[in-house]
Amino acid sequence: MNPVNRIISVLIIEEKSPAATFLPLKTYFESLGWLVYNASTGESALAQIEDGIPDAVLLNPVLPDMDGFEVCRLIRANFKTQLLPVIFSHPVNRDIKLKGLSCGADGHQEIRTINGQIYFGQEELRLHILQLVTASQGYGHFSITGLPSRDFTENRISELIQQNDWALLDVKINGFDEFEETFGFLAAYDLLRLTADLIKNVLSIYGLNKQFVGHLETSRFIIMVPEKSEGEINTKLKERFFAAIPLFCRSIEEELGVVSTESVESEMFNASQLKLVVGVVLGSQGGYTDSQSLFALSDERLRIDQSSPIIYPVSLIKQYIQNMQSYNEWALLKIKIRYFNAYSEIYDEVASRNVVVALQGLITDTLNRLSPNLQYIDRTEDNCFWLITSAGSALQVQEHLKNRFAEMIFSHYYYIHQQEGFIRQNNGDKVPLMNLAIGVCIPSKKMDADAVIKMAEDAEKFDQ
Repeated sequence: MNPVNRIISVLIIEEKSPAATFLPLKTYFESLGWLVYNASTGESALAQIEDGIPDAVLLNPVLPDMDGFEVCRLIRANFKTQLLPVIFSHPVNRDIKLKGLSCGADGHQEIRTINGQIYFGQEELRLHILQLVTASQGYGHFSITGLPSRDFTENRISELIQQNDWALLDVKINGFDEFEETFGFLAAYDLLRLTADLIKNVLSIYGLNKQFVGHLETSRFIIMVPEKSEGEINTKLKERFFAAIPLFCRSIEEELGVVSTESVESEMFNASQLKLVVGVVLGSQGGYTDSQSLFALSDERLRIDQSSPIIYPVSLIKQYIQNMQSYNEWALLKIKIRYFNAYSEIYDEVASRNVVVALQGLITDTLNRLSPNLQYIDRTEDNCFWLITSAGSALQVQEHLKNRFAEMIFSHYYYIHQQEGFIRQNNGDKVPLMNLAIGVCIPSKKMDADAVIKMAEDAEKFDQ
């Protein structure tokens, strides 16, 4: 996106004293619709940049704790910020220009105080910043998340894969485009920041703060971790994202005034549409020479992970149910595939996964038809799904799923040599056709999450 057509973020490293130029600069940038941040010391500025990289920095060479030239050198020494546009401000003489150039500054902006008034070339400064941001875009960072963007990420990954121990996680936000279409680009930016912060937090849990994280595309991130940590990081990322999204979506809806706390039917967006999918490539699996071929492989594995239902712990289901307590007229359904384990013992993992993927597709289609305004899908075991629907459609969903699954599974068995409703094993035993047991709970407001889950489980067992 052209910087002229989007929000620019500027960090002004400048004291806020009465004689300082911070306020006039802030007033001007905000009149352009830009985001303005301030740091009054070099140390606090570097800490802010580490947390979230702005589009550009306007830097006073004189600071209370260190000079601005040292700040600029430290910005250039960090691979994540080495392309960040830095402009020195204030009265500029030849000495300041030379020092600025020697430490890697991108330019200087003359700012003078005359009779107590601050003067600077507004249009000159605006165009200068836009030119620098344009030059750094694509080879620098995403200003929204502060993470390295595509070209920089590709080059960095090409370096990192020369090492012996690594795993690449290609992380994508499923449902991002639909979310942005519903709530707009500012809410979408919040979602990107949430995801970037979540990635950083998960890495810090495992002591991997220094691992590389890149922002490859709008809703796609790249993480490099030691191979032994890949599984834990992958699982924890999905769990944390799953837990955070319901409250995040609710806060966005309330901020925009689109939610009625008395009814779920007014919801505009289904939180279950947002999920993380992860494509994993392990360094031990083969010799990779460049990032391009690596990303092509991780993209293929993203699609595989996207089609594979994710298994979450029951504790996260409880958390989602607690988030629903302020709503009226919703229902929890527990769905279990009967005889699935017996089927899995006979056929390979691919055949079993195909049944689960097909059921998830059937569930999604059913909810889109019968409960479009409220739908949530989760999976806690290979053969167990949990749904949240509107109360009025719960029984229809139950009946529709049973009938459709019966039709689907009969065709499936026929395809793999079904004979008279049973699969014959080598020893002559028979495995009954799989079918669905579905328990429905329409809770009262007094019921806590444990009680809601137990009622759905009891109903599912009774349905068997």
